Amino acid sequence: MPDQFTSPPLRISNIVHGRRNVSGRVEYLLDPRGKETSSFEIAEEVVLTRWRKRKQNAYQFGGMRLSPNLWRSIKAALGEDSDNIARMSIAEINKKYESASDNLKEKNYRKINADNIQKLIEGLGVSKFQSLMNRHNDPTRSKIYGTPDLFLWALNSESQKVEYIRFVEVKKPREPLSPDQIDELTYLNFELNLKARVLRLREATSRTANA
Repeated sequence: MPDQFTSPPLRISNIVHGRRNVSGRVEYLLDPRGKETSSFEIAEEVVLTRWRKRKQNAYQFGGMRLSPNLWRSIKAALGEDSDNIARMSIAEINKKYESASDNLKEKNYRKINADNIQKLIEGLGVSKFQSLMNRHNDPTRSKIYGTPDLFLWALNSESQKVEYIRFVEVKKPREPLSPDQIDELTYLNFELNLKARVLRLREATSRTANA
């Protein structure tokens, strides 16, 4: 079955080179041409690096990888009131994460970078940020994940404000989407009206492509 959720275009190449398997993880060369052979990364990092290197005068491009427990980590450290979280400074977020470190470690939740949390709130808006907090902290969904691999943003070069965002699920050539991933992409696109898509990598041939 062909992939759903293949738009909007990211305007980066989805061609990858030098596939290798290291300790059960598939990695590719970071170099989009496959000529510099010393640096490998997992698929998500390859896509994130290409997005960050995009060049356009009006925008600066950034992004973050999303852990499966992202929204649970934020609640455990910062609480569940998005209005309150939105008012926190970077220093306050970091202090709260430091205080919650033992609890996070016990639950195997990752610390989330404070600047990235602010980008999530700015890009989503407080209401949609709260919707995702509620969804992923619902006790009936404790065994359900599906969070996309990446949250990408474009900053207006003059104002330094988030101008637009993308959620991206990165897939290797024959890797299937799980039911939870399909459900989450559907929710993001059609319930929250956010831009969320799949980027399926293609292993190198003589041609290049953009996705």
